Amino acid sequence: MALHISYERRGRKGLIAAGASFICPAVLLTGLLGWIYARWGQMPEVGTFMNGMKAGVISIIAVAVLAVPSQEGCLGSLDYGGRGQVVP
Repeated sequence: MALHISYERRGRKGLIAAGASFICPAVLLTGLLGWIYARWGQMPEVGTFMNGMKAGVISIIAVAVLAVPSQEGCLGSLDYGGRGQVVP
């Protein structure tokens, strides 16, 4: 959405600026964590830290997945009666 708005407001330059501002921090953070794991991953302290991060990421994804059915979209809300039906 941010990329689209930037493109609509400032054209190609806005798209490039928003894309770099949106994507570069995630790339840099992922690269940094990968480098830390490759360099010091064998140390017990770093392994414990990475396992804690895995648990945090899994919990964030679980919360997001569980929140989706509570939001009514074009298909309505999901029925949790065990039948797997979509109720409008």
